[in-house]
Amino acid sequence: MHRLLTLRADEPAAKRRKTATNSTKGKQAPATAKGKGKGRGGGILKRMLEMPMDVIYEIFSQSTPGKLVLLARVSKRFRAVLLAHHSSSVWIAARQNVSAPDPPSDMCEPAWANLLYTPKDACFECDKKTDYIDFALRRRLYLPCRKKHLLRIKPHKSTSGHGFDPKVFDLVPYTRTGGYFGGWSDGHTAKSYWRPDLEAMQTKVAQFQENIKMGRLNAREEYDEFVQTQSLEVETILSTVAALESWVNGNEQEQYTLTIAKKEERYNQIVDRLVAAGYSRDEVTKHHFLRDQKGVKDVRPLTDAAYQKIEPQLKELLDTARTQRVKASRRADIKIAYKAFLQSLVPIQKFFVPRDPFPSQQFMSRTPSTPKLPCIQQLLDVDPNITVSQEQFDALTSTSFFVDTSGWALERMKAIAEAASLSIALPPSVAWVTRNTPSAENDRRLDELGKIFDLATVVFVVDTWKSGSSIWHNWDHNWTDPWPSAAQCPDSKVLFIGRDAMNIDLGYGEKLVFSARGAEAVRAVLNLEHLDARSATASGLDARNSLFKCNHCYTPEKDVVYTWRGCAAHFINEPQHTQPSWSLVPAPEAASYISNGDPFPSRLVHRWMCNHCPDSDRTNSYSTVLEHLVQVHVIESSKDDKDLFYLPAFEECAPRILFMSRAA
Repeated sequence: MHRLLTLRADEPAAKRRKTATNSTKGKQAPATAKGKGKGRGGGILKRMLEMPMDVIYEIFSQSTPGKLVLLARVSKRFRAVLLAHHSSSVWIAARQNVSAPDPPSDMCEPAWANLLYTPKDACFECDKKTDYIDFALRRRLYLPCRKKHLLRIKPHKSTSGHGFDPKVFDLVPYTRTGGYFGGWSDGHTAKSYWRPDLEAMQTKVAQFQENIKMGRLNAREEYDEFVQTQSLEVETILSTVAALESWVNGNEQEQYTLTIAKKEERYNQIVDRLVAAGYSRDEVTKHHFLRDQKGVKDVRPLTDAAYQKIEPQLKELLDTARTQRVKASRRADIKIAYKAFLQSLVPIQKFFVPRDPFPSQQFMSRTPSTPKLPCIQQLLDVDPNITVSQEQFDALTSTSFFVDTSGWALERMKAIAEAASLSIALPPSVAWVTRNTPSAENDRRLDELGKIFDLATVVFVVDTWKSGSSIWHNWDHNWTDPWPSAAQCPDSKVLFIGRDAMNIDLGYGEKLVFSARGAEAVRAVLNLEHLDARSATASGLDARNSLFKCNHCYTPEKDVVYTWRGCAAHFINEPQHTQPSWSLVPAPEAASYISNGDPFPSRLVHRWMCNHCPDSDRTNSYSTVLEHLVQVHVIESSKDDKDLFYLPAFEECAPRILFMSRAA
């Protein structure tokens, strides 16, 4: 049993072992004073017992059971006073102060107080904190102690075979534990006995049986009376369990409700003080983390000293939250305005401008060559306490988007040109083509932008990407014979040529690498096409739909021809070819390779966009966009990269056919 349950007021003081300074004299070693130490029962309580007993009892009667249990452990003098028989009224008054139930008939007031309110909710076996009270066993028990000392008897199983006389199981109380205890599936139907109780009862029963065996007078009658009394006590104990557990549950709910009310009262007082300090009630109450601060969720009443201690921290949190909230609101407004800006442009220019005005920090770290948008950042950095009017916002965004995106594109192209060792003269700024530009002027200005940002000799690869990778393979799952799939040429690089290299978001650790061999292969193609390498664009070459043979490896048996992009990929992946050498496939012969219709798998992928609509985020299949052009824009003969285009998704470039075999 727990130590307080065995205490008696008349217990003698424990004797101390004497020590000697040496083995010859046997004198007790003098104590060495260290500071102003206090013995048991010293300090502020030392003189309390010198008061009249009626005063002491009156003081104790105003206390709580938990505090009386603590006092009983202060010293032997306090224990003697509190455990005296005439002190029961003190315990009763203390119990009534907290509205606790009357103790069961088998427990005295101090033991009952100890069970319900033992200091630190200590387990009666190991002193570890636990909220679990087993009223059947009259113990507060930590889970490992229950697992260690409980003997579980399954339903409808015999009590024999456990090392105890089956008779003793009827003479001690049992408890029922839930299925969580020890992984038992039968839960509350099994009976669990406290092993020390069984052992003590077995010893007592054995003594009765020994008396009967020795033929002592009235031994049988005494045993029968003991069994009857003990069985009745067990029945009484078990009959109280349900009511006591119900009281505990109700008391816990009541305490929880009271705690919440006290916390809410303190929180409201803090809110009132912050509002008085200049914060709006709305911004204070919307800060959800405010309730979780250590000084806010306390249950104690708020004092001036307590508030002064936590005030700086709370104001810092609110100021930070205000800054973040204002910035988030401005970011949302900027995103809406930026989307409207993109919708004002001819959509194909999305290759040349950021798709989002706020590239994430992770994106910036992955692609250091991508600059920030300084004018937009300047708007974000305006003091949160300064209100930016709608007129100021519109005036700033109407110009900053053009300036920032122009600078972004030129900085990006400058980095690409440096990586490709190109000597190109970039203009100080570029003027984007808006949707209200006349058609003829529109085409001319887009061609000028292409000569800046869509050069065919700008050939990049991502070393970690292959055409057989999952990223590339999802483009060619609809390929059919005679067009070979990427899985048949897993060593082909994924190429980013011209505008494809302008606006790509790569994964962590991946980067674009300029391919000198790829650029050399493209220059050889341009010579065959009689095009200037300094101004030829990738989209212009795509529009020619020319096919080429490799003079190093073409044979009638290996009847494979390449698009101009395929020429770059082939030369990159064939290091034994020291110089690129191509032959232009004549148009009639090229038709035999493309006789089965459109060979380009990219037209089967749902990433195509209309180049005439403001809703530049809308994508669809190639055939759907063609139908849209006919029905909405009355364009019967549409052209790729003029009337519609393919905008790559994250970690993607526009899927292109690289090579093909002659049709069967």
